Amino acid sequence: MKIFHKVFLGMIFSAVLPLSISGWWTIKLVRNENTQRINLLLSSSAQNLSDAIYRYVIANVNSVKASIKDVSPDNEDVLRNILDSFDNINFISVNGISVGTTPRSINEYGDGIFLEKDSILFSSDKLRISLSIEPILKIIYSFSIGKTGTAHLDRVKADEPISKILEFEKDGRRYISSYNRIRDSDFAVFVSIEKNEVDKIWQNILYQIIFWIAVGVVLAFVSAFFISSGIVTPLKKISEVAIDYAKLNFSKKLFYEGKDEIKDVTRAFSVMSDEIQKAWEEIKMWNQELERRVEERTLQLKKTHDNLLVAEKIAAVGTLGAGVAHEINNPLAASLGFVQILKRKIQDEQLKKYFESIFNNLNRVRVIVEKLRNFSEIQMKANYKQININEIIRKVVEDMQDFIQEKGKDIKLNLQQVPDIYSDDEHFGSAIYELLRNAVFASDKTIEIRSYKSENNVVVEIEDDGKEGIPQEIINRIFEPFFTLKKWDGIGLGLTIARTIVQNIRGNIEVVSSPGKTVFKVLIDIDKNRELGEFLREEVSKIRTHLV
Repeated sequence: MKIFHKVFLGMIFSAVLPLSISGWWTIKLVRNENTQRINLLLSSSAQNLSDAIYRYVIANVNSVKASIKDVSPDNEDVLRNILDSFDNINFISVNGISVGTTPRSINEYGDGIFLEKDSILFSSDKLRISLSIEPILKIIYSFSIGKTGTAHLDRVKADEPISKILEFEKDGRRYISSYNRIRDSDFAVFVSIEKNEVDKIWQNILYQIIFWIAVGVVLAFVSAFFISSGIVTPLKKISEVAIDYAKLNFSKKLFYEGKDEIKDVTRAFSVMSDEIQKAWEEIKMWNQELERRVEERTLQLKKTHDNLLVAEKIAAVGTLGAGVAHEINNPLAASLGFVQILKRKIQDEQLKKYFESIFNNLNRVRVIVEKLRNFSEIQMKANYKQININEIIRKVVEDMQDFIQEKGKDIKLNLQQVPDIYSDDEHFGSAIYELLRNAVFASDKTIEIRSYKSENNVVVEIEDDGKEGIPQEIINRIFEPFFTLKKWDGIGLGLTIARTIVQNIRGNIEVVSSPGKTVFKVLIDIDKNRELGEFLREEVSKIRTHLV
């Protein structure tokens, strides 16, 4: 038997057998469901009609009771007037006084609702009413269910159940009927439908089920034919796929699930192709990963190299400041004094201008030497303790208030509660001073200082609204010693000092700049700063123990 025939027959058997079993169960379940639905429809219709009739009777009884409530029912004329006000009431009897057409068998009934030939009688201890049956018959005759459904009233025995489903034959036709006894009465509403109509409904449902089962069988044959034809195709494509795999083109795949002579060949070929593809994908992945790591490492090395260059420059500046400041300050102070004396003694205005220029340049040298000396002290001397950075910021702003107002700038403070940090308060104040001074020169009008806690960092942001901002090509150089964009307003050590102070307390400074907005962000790692404080306390404790 060919592969096509085996697959075709197997699929037909696996599809038609379950379809037949499920179809048989479906027919059985649907037939039971249809019978239950018909019975429920009949019983619910009978109950609805009986409830409607009961409400009709009770509504008329309540109306009569309401009419005789405020009058004397002992007067026959009064009762007759009440009777005349109702179109559907034929007889009223109150406390033995009766008006209207007396029902024949009125004395045979006790309390309740009873069916007469052309009326319905309500009877109680003090009140008896005979209602016309015409309105009720209108309700009954207006009822419709299916094509042959009917409804009628009939008496039932007292020992019969309240509701019941039954079958009966009338005029050669079989009916399915359901009745529901009207509350407190001796009769019930019967709702019936011809069994022939119910059978036709079931036949229509049965034909639909058989039709869809047949459609399923046809689809199973068609699907089996096409799927069987498709399974043979891999044999013809093995050679084509092998050529593509040799060219490292793994876009085509072979799939085969049969149990014949090509199974092992197809499976082995598929496993081989999967392993080749997996190895090739791993090679490409490792190549990409290697390229990514090399790129990341290159960027890290470049960043480290740049930081080392800056660190070397900072170390050289610190060494220079420590060694040269003392040697230069003394002769520099003498030179400044001599120039001031000469300025006062010389009368020539032109010479005075020359000496004024000399004095300004010497004073600039003095400022540079002072910066160098302060920078060396920052690196060598520090009195670390817990400080509140908000208090430091407010003090720096207060000290610089005259300078800020002189430059015509506005400053805003938005300081949130943040944890204390370990630092030298004067050094940290110097860092804030340098950043704020830089912002004052760069801003157009407004400077904002913010402090807050972000994740595990204490953050201080100093934002200015300078129109130009910092060019992106030099933003990485602004912390280098002696690098400045203001030729005469600074010497290029302010940001270097600020960054050195922040790094010493395990922090960093980030800069984000664009035209109209520049933000210097000071981030201090809380855990690392706390470790620094604990280390310093241990060292101080060791020194005290040694001295004792």
